[in-house]
Amino acid sequence: MLGMYLIVLAVSSPQDVLLQYGALGVLSLILIYAVNKLFQQQVKAHERDIARADRAEEQLKELNKLVREQLIVELTRATDVLGRAIALFSEAPRRDRR
Repeated sequence: MLGMYLIVLAVSSPQDVLLQYGALGVLSLILIYAVNKLFQQQVKAHERDIARADRAEEQLKELNKLVREQLIVELTRATDVLGRAIALFSEAPRRDRR
């Protein structure tokens, strides 16, 4: 009897074996299916998060490039203009004294 049972187990699929246990087997199949679905959802969510992080990183690189190429040049120019303005204002009282 035991030998025949082992042969049936060796030939049967896991679903068939679980179904031999009746309600407990069906419940086990349902739970396995649910866990598999939940795991797949987590994997998809993780992949979406990775893709979103990659897009955010690319946007950050573009913004840094913009800052380096354009804004720093403009800030340098503005600093030069402010330096000249300070120099003019500091010379004005000297001219007024003469």
